Amino acid sequence: MDTIKSNIIQYISESIDPSMADFELETDIRSLGLTSMKILHIVMRVEKRYNIVLPDDVTFKIKTVSDFVEAIENEVRAEST
Repeated sequence: MDTIKSNIIQYISESIDPSMADFELETDIRSLGLTSMKILHIVMRVEKRYNIVLPDDVTFKIKTVSDFVEAIENEVRAEST
């Protein structure tokens, strides 16, 4: 699942100001300047990449980079069973 983490970090890094690129897994994604639209764009990229659909209630609970990674990992696991 490290690939998922790497991809999420890459997608976030591509969506934020380069001066904010040094973030931690526990960083609040909104503190990175990610608007709802940017977050939605990242979610759509991830859904397409992993052929999943992240439920809206899960999406709205994402607060940190770690939450984002965990949500995707859980959905990928659920889809593979």
